Amino acid sequence: MLKVEMLKLKHKHIGLMLIGSIFIQFVVAIYADNKSETNIIQGYMISLYQFAQLNVIIFPIIIGVIMSNLCDIEHKGNTFKQLFTMQEVKKLFNTKFIIATSYLLLGLAFQILGIVVIGQYLNFGDTLPVKQYILYFISQSATNVFVIILIQSFALYFSNQFVPIVLGITGSFLGLMSGFFGKLVMMFIPTSYYQLLTTVSMKWSRKPRTISYTFIDFPVFSFIIIISLSIITFFVGRRYFKKKEV
Repeated sequence: MLKVEMLKLKHKHIGLMLIGSIFIQFVVAIYADNKSETNIIQGYMISLYQFAQLNVIIFPIIIGVIMSNLCDIEHKGNTFKQLFTMQEVKKLFNTKFIIATSYLLLGLAFQILGIVVIGQYLNFGDTLPVKQYILYFISQSATNVFVIILIQSFALYFSNQFVPIVLGITGSFLGLMSGFFGKLVMMFIPTSYYQLLTTVSMKWSRKPRTISYTFIDFPVFSFIIIISLSIITFFVGRRYFKKKEV
């Protein structure tokens, strides 16, 4: 089933789109790092904060594009009824989820590798905090998983595959804007967890107009929330998909 789903993505260049979007993040990060001496001195720490912000913009949109491409063929050919005579509904839902998640996990791994390369290229002054980057990978993956489940549920239920793309763009916008309204508001917006789960805090001081970055404890409560929501959304989304008229 995994092989069949991968064949459906043939010639759709999902991997290239994902790598291209992450490359754009690198370009933005390198440009920002070259503009500030502080960003070079604390480069690895600041990259954790910086890329979490960039993920809010990039990943929801990419997930929307991936899910649109992954779910459109069944809708176009109206083949759900034929498929469900050969395989269970939940297995189709599970397989698409595994494919999308695998792409995003590889994308995050590529992103972290890119940060390390950038750090070597720009000669970051701090030591690479391996533990913090492991936590970063786990937390950003958890957020990606939730967004994948949410958008996939809509992509499989609605035949119009512009819906997941709109959801991705909307999620990106809401996640970005929620940062201006504080953590209480952010907790109710799924894409805000890219920022909520970061282990780096940024503080702005008007006098003498400086920005300082510090490591903070891993936000366990927010992590539990996103994991719980992922589990609930997965089973609810799959249940509604099983009830879909085919």
